[in-house]
Amino acid sequence: MAEQDPAELVPVGVVGRAHGLRGEMCIHLHDPTSHALFDVGAIVVAPAGGAAGERYALAAARHQSTWVVIRLEGVATREQAEELRGKTVMVERSELAEPREDEYYDYDLVGMSVTAPDGEALGTVVAVEHPPANDVLVVELAGGALYLDVPMVEGIVVSIALERRAITVDVPPGLPTRARR
Repeated sequence: MAEQDPAELVPVGVVGRAHGLRGEMCIHLHDPTSHALFDVGAIVVAPAGGAAGERYALAAARHQSTWVVIRLEGVATREQAEELRGKTVMVERSELAEPREDEYYDYDLVGMSVTAPDGEALGTVVAVEHPPANDVLVVELAGGALYLDVPMVEGIVVSIALERRAITVDVPPGLPTRARR
């Protein structure tokens, strides 16, 4: 497999259990509303922790309940599919559609600094979650022991500046923090 710049790869999910006997597998997407696996011709499957992955041609993808079932070229048995269980599924950034105005890919937000409107540094985005009501920025507060779940709604998220890697949020009084999970 050719070396691939990890910065060009975007994690979109994790391989779950095998599905059936012919090498299909369930993919648990980080964003359940994502259509990323329907727009690409290949994926990279890699062990957790950033180790090098293996590129596979994507033969088929379909929605099934709360996951996506895929079939990969070269994976023809249930046993082969089970060997990939727990590994990270990534796609090449260049194959993803450009987001619309005021839309962002989770991977673009993770790592961004978060400040209050007065410029006070609050922390860093470590994850984006997708509960039913609205998306949530998970912000690791300075010091790293506490997290703040910031709803991504107008009035709370003041601005997102991708070019500066900065998000300004107006945290409402009483928004609770939580301990590290």
